[in-house]
Amino acid sequence: MTVADSGAWLVTTSPEDDQGHGGPLRLRAHPPKPVFAPPPPEWPAPRPQPGVAAAARALGVLDALRRDPGDDGTLSIPNAPGPVPHAPHHPSVWDLVLVIDTGASMPAWYPTVDCFVACAHDLPLFADVHIVKLHSQRPDEADDLFDAASVSGAGLTLSPRRKIVLVLTDGVGAAWSGRQIWRRFRQWSARHPLAVLHLQPHANWTRSALHTRPLKLRSSVPGGGNGTIATREPEEGAAADLVPAAPVAKGDLVVPVMEMRKPWIEHWCRLVLSDQWVQQQVLVVPEEPAGPVVLPGQRVTDGPPPTSGPEAAPGPEAAPGPEAVPGPVTAVRAPGGGADARVVAFLASASPRTAQLAKLLAAAPLNRHVMQLVADQLVPYSSPADLAEVLSSGLIREVGMEFPDDAPYDRVTYDFHPGVRAGLLSRESWERSRRVAELVEQYLSPSVRAVQGLAQRVEYVSPPDALVVDAANLPFVQVELAVLMAMPGSHKRVVRQMQEKIEAFVAGRRVGRAG
Repeated sequence: MTVADSGAWLVTTSPEDDQGHGGPLRLRAHPPKPVFAPPPPEWPAPRPQPGVAAAARALGVLDALRRDPGDDGTLSIPNAPGPVPHAPHHPSVWDLVLVIDTGASMPAWYPTVDCFVACAHDLPLFADVHIVKLHSQRPDEADDLFDAASVSGAGLTLSPRRKIVLVLTDGVGAAWSGRQIWRRFRQWSARHPLAVLHLQPHANWTRSALHTRPLKLRSSVPGGGNGTIATREPEEGAAADLVPAAPVAKGDLVVPVMEMRKPWIEHWCRLVLSDQWVQQQVLVVPEEPAGPVVLPGQRVTDGPPPTSGPEAAPGPEAAPGPEAVPGPVTAVRAPGGGADARVVAFLASASPRTAQLAKLLAAAPLNRHVMQLVADQLVPYSSPADLAEVLSSGLIREVGMEFPDDAPYDRVTYDFHPGVRAGLLSRESWERSRRVAELVEQYLSPSVRAVQGLAQRVEYVSPPDALVVDAANLPFVQVELAVLMAMPGSHKRVVRQMQEKIEAFVAGRRVGRAG
């Protein structure tokens, strides 16, 4: 289209015109602030799970919740001159509330979560997107399981605005088997539709605390809470089970559970928008669960739900080979047995990529940024599920900070349990450990003096000259010592000098605290 370069322009609309068509348009901050602090700009950007942007945009079909019947939202432009009429504009009365798990294994999924939040933020349906953090690694009776300020700000109980509540989790935290989470979800879902977005693939759900079963669901009210959902057993496959699933009782809470993939979310949107029977994977939570949320005798689906017909729910793809299936993803296990025995058990059950990643991480000072850096740069084709498996293996613990999800990139916030790092390093090649040292020095040395020259010291097995151990560099020096001790050859005198300095500092600090 071309326009004249000269002549008067006629302004036919203004921002005030929108006031007469349902209220002002929402002004979005773009791009939204990440939920979790990103690494420095000079670091490689961590990669989210593939397809997450398409999964978030699948929620766009819920825009029908704010339209009048028969309104197709199209813009008609007449041929006659004059002002162009507005398309009917309906200001949104809906918010999106994302309850984001920050449990011990969730840092592996933070880039995926941030990508999903950013894409959901751009959907026109939602007047606002609220973030509520869930600390599922805490005990069930903890007062701060949910962040109180963000729960209040989301207005889940008092605000007149309607909500769509999605819980983003991998289902590993210990609190998932308790009561408090489900009490809150029961309260919120009484009015608002609530579903779980499981970050792990469906094939791995039985290895988390969230064991689902297939049910047919139908909502009697578009956009209604979970209490408006009717249930019935699927016709296919139910009779073949040796242990029938427990029936859904009147007071049970039914929570749809989806993979973070476009077909799964589209199928759930059909449930929210229509009165059709839709088959979903669901959690059925008793009115007052006495322990784990899985009912006695509850069936865990081993195969995909129907893949054709209007009621078919998306299911997992054909079973992938051993390279593609991560090992067990369970709640963080308490260390048991000897450190070497735990290492052997983990490496025997983990996928090859996960085992390789764990051995590489043993040569690095750990926080979520460094772990994602090592996975991205040194483990080709790794996925967030591989790092999540390492974090949930029971080999790693949180140290140094109460909330490691908010920790800066130059702090150590995770460490292996005693003896585990040495056990992993003894099974790793010197060349790979040196590559980790090069990567750590390249990205951390501008802000962490303790890792300057690290690659050369690892290559020649030489401790830093005139080493002075202090509280700031102690976690980095301890990792370096572990790597040097695992190097081939006889370097006892070299590492003993470094070890004596560390032990002297630790002993002096212990005496100072006692005094």
